[in-house]
Amino acid sequence: MCSTILNVIGGYVVNLKNLFTYIVWFTAIFALLFQCYNKQLSILIAPSVVMYLLLEVKNIKFKALKKWLNWYAVYAIFLCLSMLYSFLVDNSPAQIIRFFLILAIIPFFAIIKEDNFYTEWNIFKLLTTIKVITLAYIWLNVSISNDYSEYRFWALDAGVGDVYITNGITKVQLLGNSLFVISASIELYKNKKMSLYLILMILGALFSGNSAYVLGLALMILFPILNQWYKSIKRNKLKFIFITFIMIVFTYVFIAYAIETLKLKSTFSNVIRLDQARLLLNSNFLFGNGLGNSITGIGILASYTGNETYFELQTLYIINQIGIFGVALFYILTFLPLIEKNNLKMVTAYLVYILYSFWNPYCFDTNHIIALGLIHNILGSDNSCELKNLKGIKKRKNGEKICQN
Repeated sequence: MCSTILNVIGGYVVNLKNLFTYIVWFTAIFALLFQCYNKQLSILIAPSVVMYLLLEVKNIKFKALKKWLNWYAVYAIFLCLSMLYSFLVDNSPAQIIRFFLILAIIPFFAIIKEDNFYTEWNIFKLLTTIKVITLAYIWLNVSISNDYSEYRFWALDAGVGDVYITNGITKVQLLGNSLFVISASIELYKNKKMSLYLILMILGALFSGNSAYVLGLALMILFPILNQWYKSIKRNKLKFIFITFIMIVFTYVFIAYAIETLKLKSTFSNVIRLDQARLLLNSNFLFGNGLGNSITGIGILASYTGNETYFELQTLYIINQIGIFGVALFYILTFLPLIEKNNLKMVTAYLVYILYSFWNPYCFDTNHIIALGLIHNILGSDNSCELKNLKGIKKRKNGEKICQN
């Protein structure tokens, strides 16, 4: 009788803990996506993400992560030394602590594996779908009226993005839009077919009008084509010729788009990026200038006072702080768990995220955390043999899946 009561109480406590975990996850995603409509929501993002990590620490199997832990020990020592140096050269204490925590926490989301993550995935899909609908409303209003002045004033005044029309194309670039491409990638690689959610995420990225998102969508499609092309070389010559033709057409269209985009951006966006690259790379390239390093200088179109936290080329700002050595350690820690699973879909999705976010200030932050968590838990549910280029998977008598040579 007592054991039954204890089991019931135990189950009730577990259910309450799960419910609290879902609430924390919902809060983090809701605040991240909809902070553009209420900037005060942004204060909920970091605490919710940290709380979610603390709740999920129990799901990290540290005993099976000896290699990762060894790399993390080297990384942690380097971050601590960088932090100490940063204090000695009088970098902003708030910025030092901020970037130390961000860089220390992100790699853990590459190793958290929640067995029942589909509730979180469904919450994420629901909220991103609602966000796309709100973007569609703004996009249609601006496109039909051909007047973006009211929405642009609101976005710029609130500091949540920009809304404008260029060359007849409406662009609704708001905070929280950056997750549409990685959402589309995960949905495509997970189901290997078109779905309503995939279409909505692609539309959300296109409504944003961000060239980096278009690059991400292109890479999302190109990587699986390259994989099929590689496999078809030995298997089927006719299929190889067909896929090669598709690749040539795809490459031609993408290059034409890229050239046109570069022409449009040559007067402002790319000049800003070149300005920032020049300032950010003026550092100790190997070990960086310390966490929270302030950037000051005068560019062609803007001046930098040292108070900036985000740059168009955010990855270069991280290199400016911890150098190529620190960034290399970071990528080893975030790629290693994906590669060790021999899961090509996970590695491909993460590559897509890194490449399209490089051109925007949407990496090395909570967007990066959410992207890694989704990739590892949704695409990591399959024990694939793809990276070893093996023939497939067979089952042992006890039901365990193993790679088949």
